[in-house]
Amino acid sequence: MTLEAIRKFEALDKIKEKWNELVFSSSHNSVFLTHEWFNCWWKCFSENRTLEILVLKDNNKLIGIAPLMIENEKVKFISNREVTDYCDFIILKGKEEIFFESIFDYLKKYSNIKLIYIREDSPTLKHLPEIASKYNFECKINVIEKSLYISPPLSYDDYLIGLNSKNRHELKRKLRKTQMLENLRIEKITSLNDLKHFINFFIDFHKKSSLQKYKFWKSNTYCFFNEICKEFALNNWIELYFLFHKDRIISALFCFSYSKKLYLYNSAFDKNYSQYNPGLYLFNHVIKEAIQKSIEEIDFLRGEERYKYDFGAKARKLYEVLIQRSKE
Repeated sequence: MTLEAIRKFEALDKIKEKWNELVFSSSHNSVFLTHEWFNCWWKCFSENRTLEILVLKDNNKLIGIAPLMIENEKVKFISNREVTDYCDFIILKGKEEIFFESIFDYLKKYSNIKLIYIREDSPTLKHLPEIASKYNFECKINVIEKSLYISPPLSYDDYLIGLNSKNRHELKRKLRKTQMLENLRIEKITSLNDLKHFINFFIDFHKKSSLQKYKFWKSNTYCFFNEICKEFALNNWIELYFLFHKDRIISALFCFSYSKKLYLYNSAFDKNYSQYNPGLYLFNHVIKEAIQKSIEEIDFLRGEERYKYDFGAKARKLYEVLIQRSKE
């Protein structure tokens, strides 16, 4: 086994194909762990951070990747709370124990490690505290947030039947209210050329939808969304939806479609149309389409907004792991 530390961004391209193969073979095959995701993130958010990506190999075969960086003398996942929903190590199934043993033998030189947004089903939560204790480090694990998701049935009718009676009744009632509007249409944008044009419409619309969303858009956020569109469109991982009333956008939804999963990443609606529930109407359309395409999971991602539960979503916990050298 050999462990390599990558500190130069340019070196990442050399392992792009093997990186993504490992993600696909790991216990957490997520779009947020792909090479493309980290490539876009680092281009736009690196600032005063330093790469510290650890790559474990058995001869030429990738066993695991620790997508880490150094920020303010802390070891962290390459991530930030603004745009990242899930974080984790990327490990070949069955190799978790040897992976954590190898990387912690390297990480023990650091006194402060802070890892966020680790899902409750991650093997990291089992193996990392055990290894940290072995090296005389204190490890604290805290629930910091929840994400919500749907494991859809085979048909949209079955999905509706699976909702509780109140939510099913309310969904149908609100959809009828939206349909009172004449000349409704939905556009789905997926091609790179179209995304280059329409992403600006989405950003402008998103900014206008609330003060909180307006503050979300900074220079590095603009950069990130444009980079993601370019990188993900090449793999057919981007789906951008607009709901129009006549020629006016009244709702928008920015999604990632990856490995039989649909991530509902960012949304906005026109408050002037709030009585017509345009956001709910578009979400329902996308959920129905995903079920027809046999998507295995529809992920609403971080946040426990009421509308997610109304769509029948279930919650899973997201953890923060804090590791510090023992004071003894």
